[in-house]
Amino acid sequence: MLKVSKDEFLFILDAYIAEVEPDPCFPAVRAHYAAAGADQRFVVDDEGSLVPQLQADARATGQEAFRELQQAARRANLLIVLRAEQLQNVRLRPDSFVSSGRALLAALSPQAGDPIVISQGGLRQGLAGEQVKLVEAWRQDYLAEQARYRQVCRQTGVKGYKELSRFTFVGFLGGLGLGAVLDALGFSTSALGEWAVRTLSGEGEDLAEGAWVLRSRLQRDRAAEAEAAEDEEEPSGSEAAEAYGTGKVLGMAFPWAVDAISRFAGVDVRAPEGSYVAYFYSLADQIGANLSGLRHHLRRAGGLRAGLSSYFHDPVMVASLTVITLPLAILYLVRSAGWRPDLLVLAALEGILLNLCWVPPLVAWFWDRRLQRGLRAVTQRYVQMATQDKA
Repeated sequence: MLKVSKDEFLFILDAYIAEVEPDPCFPAVRAHYAAAGADQRFVVDDEGSLVPQLQADARATGQEAFRELQQAARRANLLIVLRAEQLQNVRLRPDSFVSSGRALLAALSPQAGDPIVISQGGLRQGLAGEQVKLVEAWRQDYLAEQARYRQVCRQTGVKGYKELSRFTFVGFLGGLGLGAVLDALGFSTSALGEWAVRTLSGEGEDLAEGAWVLRSRLQRDRAAEAEAAEDEEEPSGSEAAEAYGTGKVLGMAFPWAVDAISRFAGVDVRAPEGSYVAYFYSLADQIGANLSGLRHHLRRAGGLRAGLSSYFHDPVMVASLTVITLPLAILYLVRSAGWRPDLLVLAALEGILLNLCWVPPLVAWFWDRRLQRGLRAVTQRYVQMATQDKA
């Protein structure tokens, strides 16, 4: 983060207002900052974005105008370099136009002078000569590769799973902890205790994922209302992740009914023949996610054949299908060999080992990284050219 002067901040603010769609509330935001004291300092991030300051002032004032400009600024894809320190220790994020442009400028090492402003529309100011040509050539190649990358993301639906991957481990510690406590209290054979332990271990992430889906859809609806969804940094594929998360939440209650009916029928749910109960506790939500994902692909494709083709080209759905087909047979063999979760902490451990719901989001993350190689290669090629020219 950088602290900038009032004049520097107003320069950045004017650059953003000129870049985004006009809005009658934005002049009021500018007037607010123009009225600040001459010695007041403001906060921007290393990419020259005023979003941190807008966030703080939106919370402090409660005015919607700051939030609207903040949302518009996030979509602007504007890189503003005021000082050389902004080009130090740059960490490249290949799918970010601003981050990639900053990495290129760091390689160029431009001389101190006027601020540098680069948008997706081209170089606004701050460079001269051969550096202008290099940046312009990079911009065109990067945007062409980015369009290809986003198209593939739409086809494969790998975007949006990063957040989901964080939720899978939410219930693991809770299930183990609850199982240990109930065992210590003498409730190892309690059906209610086993329900709670297996629910936490196998489905603890589902409520968090449901909250994420709701938040994601609200954000997408706001973006659609602003008619700017296509300009967002990561506009594609989150609908598939939302369908996946929704399916997991809807599949959450199914194992409760299976468990209750099986116990009522006299099935020993901890024996080999009761393996399906533990399986459903850990993977019924994944089955729901897979079915919801299939429905998403069929609806998007508009036909059975095209939908199935899209489904089997989605690496997350293929990973999900694998996850829900293998564990039941493995668990049955393990229990037939003598394993029996007589303690609730062992039931929790069994549920954790069966709960492979973290695999599909991890596959999505790796696949996305693979798709970003083209973007990385474009920027690295121009970074190398800039380094050679400087030498």
